[in-house]
Amino acid sequence: MFSQKIKKPQIELLPFTPPKRHDGKSSYISFYILDPVSGKRRRKKYMLDRFKKGLERNLMASQMMTNLYTKLMMGWNHLRTFAISCSSSLSFVSSFSASLSLRKILVVYSL
Repeated sequence: MFSQKIKKPQIELLPFTPPKRHDGKSSYISFYILDPVSGKRRRKKYMLDRFKKGLERNLMASQMMTNLYTKLMMGWNHLRTFAISCSSSLSFVSSFSASLSLRKILVVYSL
């Protein structure tokens, strides 16, 4: 009679997790964000070891976390911008190579 389990719908409110600070052997800020290509979440880490321990590292960590959170809330996705820049670079290279071969043809026929 009660052998069937009621499945709750999986609702994802945000395509990212809020940035979180990790202190240990190395100090870093990490968050997960949705990869538009694979549809899975990927982790991004920002290392804090370059800042001096103590007050400077704490201030920079809190500032970075607030900046990251506001950018993520506005819809920023570093994976999407990377994919766009790669595709635009690829189209530039292909158009450049096409124009280069056209120049070679024009030089041969002009002689």
